[in-house]
Amino acid sequence: MFKLRQKSECLESPFLEEEVMVEFFINKVASESVDQRLYLKSDGKRFSDGKTLKLQSGKKYVLKIEILPARKLEAISVNSKPQTLIEIGRAKKNIMIYKCVFDTSQFKMTDNRQRDALVISCTLVDIGIIVVPIQCKFYSEEFSDRVKSGSTLESVEVILIELRNLKTGERESVSVSEATVKTFLNKEHSKTNVIGALRMDKKNRELPY
Repeated sequence: MFKLRQKSECLESPFLEEEVMVEFFINKVASESVDQRLYLKSDGKRFSDGKTLKLQSGKKYVLKIEILPARKLEAISVNSKPQTLIEIGRAKKNIMIYKCVFDTSQFKMTDNRQRDALVISCTLVDIGIIVVPIQCKFYSEEFSDRVKSGSTLESVEVILIELRNLKTGERESVSVSEATVKTFLNKEHSKTNVIGALRMDKKNRELPY
């Protein structure tokens, strides 16, 4: 997780590089469905991302957030709607866990041959605002059978790199190292790039990844 780097041309002293992993797990609410898993459909090159997350309108979903090493999550919203954040606490390996439940009742159904985005925005103390847009399609109850096929979503994982000046202890920068959608495919992980932007600081500066 930690790497010590010597001073470079742009920094006056050695600095510490820390990797911060923020992982998002999304499932259906157990009381509403026997199968809580979510699925992705393969879209090839027709849209910005090669895979689309399938969601159903009018349903509730559980969003679990794991942060390693443990960091405090201050607020979270889904498609600009603030959510009630529940702190689960620390787990093994210094992971901080939170969860919330969001409702898709007010989310508009996706038009035929179009794609929408499930936009997760969360505020991490000492880091800033992370915005994670996931390409998705919202289906109506009439087409609920179409939500139950495809590759199984495991999680959406965002890796951040923090640089801290060893002399002053101040943070020099935060950048995105990797952002991927992880799926279960033949019991092995298959990774697909997430398309979008992250806002990494309180100035809301957008950094593409």
